[in-house]
Amino acid sequence: QYNHTGVDYFDVRKNRPLMRILETARLVMRTALPIKCVEGVFVGILLTQGLAELERLPIGFKSRVEGRVAKHIILAVRQPGVGWGALGLSRRKELYYKELGSFPSLDELYSEFKRCYEAVGHRLVRVRLGLPVPHDSFSTERVCWAYRTIGVKAGEEAHSALCAELVSFSRSAPKLAHAWRSAGGSGKDGGSGKEGAAAGAAAGVGAGTATADAPPHGGTSPARQAGTTGARVKRASDSPKKAPADASKGDATNGPPAVDGPPQSR
Repeated sequence: QYNHTGVDYFDVRKNRPLMRILETARLVMRTALPIKCVEGVFVGILLTQGLAELERLPIGFKSRVEGRVAKHIILAVRQPGVGWGALGLSRRKELYYKELGSFPSLDELYSEFKRCYEAVGHRLVRVRLGLPVPHDSFSTERVCWAYRTIGVKAGEEAHSALCAELVSFSRSAPKLAHAWRSAGGSGKDGGSGKEGAAAGAAAGVGAGTATADAPPHGGTSPARQAGTTGARVKRASDSPKKAPADASKGDATNGPPAVDGPPQSR
């Protein structure tokens, strides 16, 4: 069930080791409290963790409506020989689940989400691509949630160029993930600047616009990182915590603005 309460019941920080994210997903399933899109992706990762043949890419969307900004995230999944689909959760049923195999390529999956965004009055302005999530349930590595960021421009020519970039990225994603992890998963958003370029070169592809939610290994502790965003959290805390509701943001169900909550957390 989608969380309309204005309270986060779970730890939604993404810059944690994969095993901690899986712990949060298990807690979500045990308690059955309302969740939003980030927790939905956590649960999607948990439920597909044992399916080693599936490739799983986190994809973030940023959209605008009437001058307001909304952010959303889904888990794109691919089975070789079958095709792409998506898992997640949203206020709008059009913006999360897509049946596996319904889309032969990543660009077609993206085009479907773009169409659905436009159907609910939103204009996409950015797509953020993560790297494949590992299937090791005891991994202490952080997930690369945002290796490449692509701006969405109007026009058929710009759309075709973006789709071509998505196809290229989907083919090189496994190599990029290997290079990123070999480099220690360092650099913002999967390796920006020199580190991102080095990872891309090692994989035989360009790094593109690379930024990541995951901090370098051995970097600032999760509690201190959260402090830099103006929010104090407890270490390894999956206990419920309150987040102020922002009635001014609205949603794509009851009015124009957000698809999945305030921009700072979704």
